Amino acid sequence: MPVRLRLKRVVIAIVFIIMVLGLVFFTDLHSIEKFSSRDVSINVTRDDAVYINVPSDLSTELGRKSRIAQMQRACEMKREGDTMNILVHVHEPSVRMSYCVVAKAGCTFWIRIFRFLNNDTGGHIVRTPWEIGRILAHDTKHRDMKMYRLQNEEDRQFLQTTTRFMFARDPFSRLWSAYVDKLMLPNYWHSTGREIVARRPNATERSLQCGHDVSFREFVQYVVDEATEKGSKRLNGHWRPIQYACDPCKFQPHFIGKQETFMTDTDVILKELGIQHVLQGYDRNVRVRDEINILTRFNFGFRPHPSCATHKDLFKLLWKAFQINGYISPFSDTSALEGLPEKAGPDQFIDVVYKELERTWTDGRLGSLNKRQYMVHAYRGVPNSLLEKMANVYEMDFEYFGYEKRPKDLFG
Repeated sequence: MPVRLRLKRVVIAIVFIIMVLGLVFFTDLHSIEKFSSRDVSINVTRDDAVYINVPSDLSTELGRKSRIAQMQRACEMKREGDTMNILVHVHEPSVRMSYCVVAKAGCTFWIRIFRFLNNDTGGHIVRTPWEIGRILAHDTKHRDMKMYRLQNEEDRQFLQTTTRFMFARDPFSRLWSAYVDKLMLPNYWHSTGREIVARRPNATERSLQCGHDVSFREFVQYVVDEATEKGSKRLNGHWRPIQYACDPCKFQPHFIGKQETFMTDTDVILKELGIQHVLQGYDRNVRVRDEINILTRFNFGFRPHPSCATHKDLFKLLWKAFQINGYISPFSDTSALEGLPEKAGPDQFIDVVYKELERTWTDGRLGSLNKRQYMVHAYRGVPNSLLEKMANVYEMDFEYFGYEKRPKDLFG
């Protein structure tokens, strides 16, 4: 056989092999991407039965049922729990909805929706729930809506006639969010902040007075100590385990939403109830701007004494919080704030943030990745021995909602 012909056949054979390998690789990659997008994982129960845990979202029947099944398995462990605040809206006689409030799992969002639907807006005329500020949303003195309790027999009977839902959140993420919202920002400086600083050896006079410089490690230690000394049930509501705020075994929700898939789950629930119109036009861009707006105005309302933080200090803290939350780029420095007057108000600050938002706008996935990286960095500063204790405080929240108790990226 001529050399040229043999060489030609060899080349053809090599090309064919490359095409086959490429097809196999593409098929495998497609399968990986398909399953990754659903976030499917295999878990083993205590009795060694294998089941599929789908923490994706509520948009599929499988996703919805898997969350309820996860909860029901955990309820068989029969641990103690409690249910506190439940909001109700009767859309029409046949459509009754009830929401069990869990702090740091989207509760401000949902309280605003319930206030809007129940026309409980503090006398203000609003066209959308997003015109209701955070302070008004949580203002119990100017709230006409009833908070239902399972402990009340009449309330309990009525709640059984409603479509019930709640939202959960990964305990690690929830605790980190509470720290950013309450102690990195000034809301709890003069209460919990000073209490934590008082436990610090050789604390400075300014720290004792302001409570402004609590580290995340100090906060985690404080939560563990408080849970040990007083019991997890008596922790502050913003970091109290969900089992003591909305025990799913007692509330028996029809839907369990999750912070990690918040808007998708919210859309499913509202469509199920026939009131999805409240989300009209509420896309990610609007949502991010809304959260920047309410967080800024809320913290200006709790502005600390100038000896603890000036206006510009507050600007920088809010800027950092928006980076941590994935709203603006982690590479955005605070030079954009230099042109603000010393006593600029919230409107001026928000304008600057919006401009930075437009300049560095990223899609939701990149924002979530940046958010996760900040959280991982914070937890890497906490000893594993302390993380183990913290995970034990929230043990049943991991069980009820299928979260990983010892994620590898947090346990360095």
